[in-house]
Amino acid sequence: MINKVREEVVTYNCNPQITSKNYKVLNDLMNKVQFSRSKLLFLTVLLMTTDAWAQTKSKVVPQQVMQDIYTQIRTPYKYGLIFAPSDNSEKADCPTVFRKGNQWYMSYLIFNGKGYETWLSKSDDLLNWKTQGRIMSFSSDTTDWDANQKAGYMALQDTKWGGSYQLAKYQNKYWMSYFGGNSKGYERGLLSISMAFTKKDPSIVHE
Repeated sequence: MINKVREEVVTYNCNPQITSKNYKVLNDLMNKVQFSRSKLLFLTVLLMTTDAWAQTKSKVVPQQVMQDIYTQIRTPYKYGLIFAPSDNSEKADCPTVFRKGNQWYMSYLIFNGKGYETWLSKSDDLLNWKTQGRIMSFSSDTTDWDANQKAGYMALQDTKWGGSYQLAKYQNKYWMSYFGGNSKGYERGLLSISMAFTKKDPSIVHE
């Protein structure tokens, strides 16, 4: 409304032949602008006041609810480090744990000084993991846009507490979001977001 009125006012101001009728129209338009600005200012103040009230209003979660949540998610045992790369020259990061059948699987990143690759491990009990191999590795063609960086994250997983934790398909494919790049080093150069997919079993490495 304000932008439209302003355009009409500018049109009249630029017209060298403004009659008394034009002046009346112009005056009406200016009043509309003033009224619209007043309404806009009022709405802005109202929204700011409402937002401040919403942020200051406290909401207390009952102690019993907090205790129930803690009882469900607490870790009864401390196992320490349950997964690590084969040697200290590699760093592991960004795990995604999912389930297929009676087995647990984990995709994760390995940085070896050159860049990121995406790997897969398997476990029966979430404590003992066996490396399966690479899901996405460095490209043999060094001109590829993602030749030296392939950091993947499983998509479309059931993450509901107590759910299946399985991966879902879209268009009959399993999907993975990842960022890639051509430069060597720790997140060096231009990094771009992409999507990878497979129609094969995601619990089996294909490289």
